[in-house]
Amino acid sequence: MTMHEGVHVYAPRSKGNVKPITTITSSNTGLTQPYGVAVGPDGEIYVADKHVGPHSCGKVLVYRSGSYGDVPPIAVIEGPHTALQQPIGITADLRGNVYVTNQEGINQCGSRHSTVADINRATRYASVTVYSAAAIASGGGDVPPVATIGGVGSEITSVALDSSGKIYATSWSPNSVRIYHAGSKSNVAPVATIVGNQTQLDSPEAIALDSNGKIYVANAGYGADLQGNSGSITVYPASNGNLTPIAVIRGDKALVSRPVGLAVDKSGTIYLANSNAITVYAPGANGNVAPIATFGTSKVGIGVGQFTGVAVAPL
Repeated sequence: MTMHEGVHVYAPRSKGNVKPITTITSSNTGLTQPYGVAVGPDGEIYVADKHVGPHSCGKVLVYRSGSYGDVPPIAVIEGPHTALQQPIGITADLRGNVYVTNQEGINQCGSRHSTVADINRATRYASVTVYSAAAIASGGGDVPPVATIGGVGSEITSVALDSSGKIYATSWSPNSVRIYHAGSKSNVAPVATIVGNQTQLDSPEAIALDSNGKIYVANAGYGADLQGNSGSITVYPASNGNLTPIAVIRGDKALVSRPVGLAVDKSGTIYLANSNAITVYAPGANGNVAPIATFGTSKVGIGVGQFTGVAVAPL
């Protein structure tokens, strides 16, 4: 999971006022403003860093499994040809291809809006940019994406993959889950969409899937409460249309507040990154239920920070 200080790793079944067992942080890591985090099938750690610098509008960093301390990344994707636009979310498929969600459109990252003067303004902005496993294996660099998904105004906020490589993305325009074929490129239409007044989707910020194909969405709830205090987790079968969720975690006991990241492990346990803590819910949780664990608050002696993502390492 990421906080602005770095990547913090917690032991399984962490609970309460615990410190991380290790942290990737300091000058050699290349981290400047880490946001989304993912763990690959072999334990590689992928980080989306949204910092706008003199030569790019964000970067992707990759670390070896088991990395800790002031360790350099094994690959960095950064530069004007990458089409990265303040990346905030990230995931990787079983082959090591990397999928990134970007916060801003092409007109928001260039000479008028940052210190970057050499962004190619003719580049077609896409909310999801995809980078090949080969590019990661060769150390990254200023490489163009091998695919782009979405487009200007799509407002895609997060991305996840199922075991077949099918792509799931959340969007605010409208509140929806868009499902794309594996290997989709360009501004293609989704093959399925969960959207409508029965879905209870409200400012969806993060998405995850379990081993049975169920879809979990963390909603900030800004439509109901502009302060983001009406958040929820909604759960759907692998389906399409104006669906009623099969489970909704919401209420004063649930402690869903300004969610920014979501993960589900093989047992179905749910891990939610709120801005100030990680909350954990039992498999099958539904209703106004208290989390079975809460950890990672600013009281653990690691400094004041803010969580921006969460991932679960493969067992």
